[in-house]
Amino acid sequence: MLQGYSKITYEEFRCRAKNAECGALSMEYRPRTDESASIFSMPLREILVANSYSVRSANSARSSFTDYNDQNALALSLEELVATEPLLRQLLEERCDLSDRQLNEASVISLRCTGCDRNIIIDGLHRLTRLASESKDEAVIHVTELSGCNWPVETPDFNLVCACQRG
Repeated sequence: MLQGYSKITYEEFRCRAKNAECGALSMEYRPRTDESASIFSMPLREILVANSYSVRSANSARSSFTDYNDQNALALSLEELVATEPLLRQLLEERCDLSDRQLNEASVISLRCTGCDRNIIIDGLHRLTRLASESKDEAVIHVTELSGCNWPVETPDFNLVCACQRG
């Protein structure tokens, strides 16, 4: 259930992503059709099953992460990520410097394709997976999202996630 849904401008979306220090390459791309930016909150349990994907891709064995442009790279849903021990452990170890801080909510930056209703978390993945690993299913996730259809085919990371015919 979405809470506090509000539309924002594209400039506000960019400002929020910049303030979050989002470094995803896909931040430089915009949908060609029906662009809309918004902010909202939702429980972690809902974002895990809402066609949400990680900005990180995995190899076919799901044993390690790989670059999005690797010919064998596969999209990785958030639900799958938190259920795959080696990948979850690697993500948690990457940010072990934050493990001594209490975490009860998280903010994320997301891109959504309205054509296939899939989204990709491009910032906040470590916080989100930590909450999931601690079984904090009711934790509030604050989402800043850019959505639309007809994303450019060269959009990094999204090529593995979007199920629309793109060209």
